[in-house]
Amino acid sequence: MEYFRSGGGNNSPYFRHRIRVPDCTTDMYTWCTEYDDQGSYFRRWHVEWKEITKKNYDVVQFEWEEAALLFALKFGCL
Repeated sequence: MEYFRSGGGNNSPYFRHRIRVPDCTTDMYTWCTEYDDQGSYFRRWHVEWKEITKKNYDVVQFEWEEAALLFALKFGCL
């Protein structure tokens, strides 16, 4: 999957499938990067980092429901 980048501004996306995690670990980030999106469009992902949002958790968000569900199952976020 492709990581969403705002291209400069502080425009963070708000994707429909959002999963709150205490910390987005290297394993989580790598899993998202390597997940097979089958070459389709609108299958991006993004992290709202707690250091930026000033919250005590990160939010990993997806445009694609399948990826969000499998991420939640893999990392015990259900």
